Amino acid sequence: MRRAVVQEIAKGWNDDPQTFDFLCDRAIQDPFKLTKSWETTPRQTALAAILQYYRDKPQTLELLETIANNDLDEKLKEFAKKELAKLNEKPVGT
Repeated sequence: MRRAVVQEIAKGWNDDPQTFDFLCDRAIQDPFKLTKSWETTPRQTALAAILQYYRDKPQTLELLETIANNDLDEKLKEFAKKELAKLNEKPVGT
């Protein structure tokens, strides 16, 4: 349920300045517990939304690097690493 809420907030209010902060908070601190290996968590949903709507923000790269290097959620860590590799292939603003 929280994953759907995160998606809708990102989609409907991505032009609101507070949405970026909300998504960053969800990407870092959402207390979701994975119950199925294929499940997408609210944290991954928030990070994907950040990449979709706020790719050009300098904080996005910092957030990706932090998650890729330090997160305890291996699935989210792997997602962040893949997205960092994509950014390195096609730098922000190109």
